[in-house]
Amino acid sequence: PTLSLSLAVALLPPMASHSSPPPSSSEVLLSFSHGRKVATLTLNRPSRANALTPVMLTSIIHHLTTLKDDSAVRVLVLTGNGKYFCTGMDLGGSNQAEMRAKMADGGVADEALQLYESLKSFPKPVIARLNGSAMGGGFGISSLSTCFSLAYSLPHLHTCCSLTHLLPH
Repeated sequence: PTLSLSLAVALLPPMASHSSPPPSSSEVLLSFSHGRKVATLTLNRPSRANALTPVMLTSIIHHLTTLKDDSAVRVLVLTGNGKYFCTGMDLGGSNQAEMRAKMADGGVADEALQLYESLKSFPKPVIARLNGSAMGGGFGISSLSTCFSLAYSLPHLHTCCSLTHLLPH
């Protein structure tokens, strides 16, 4: 059997080199390894199953915009901290008031679509290193990657209807 790129990168040791915090948030961590050739974005809300917030969407889009023009970066790895990759948008907890306001004006949907489009058009290979369940928007993010790297079985993947706009007409 041939060892695919996704498996080869997924077998690399955890990213231990320097990292920089995203703008105004520690919920998405950026780290580099292998002389900046591999950039890793880690969803960092393990206590909320890495559920996405509006700040996280903005942060990921910012990082994608910056990394696409970074000539040293050859590949991007997306992963989650803890036992979940991402369970979609955080619709509860302390995030509820912000989410209601953003959902009322369509802002969350616009940001999510911008994130999907940014991933879809990212000019470098994107590897989703799924460390656990990928549900809703988390499945959407992982499915737009160049390739999956599954650490768990397929029953942990749950589809997301918001991706239907990306299908060919």
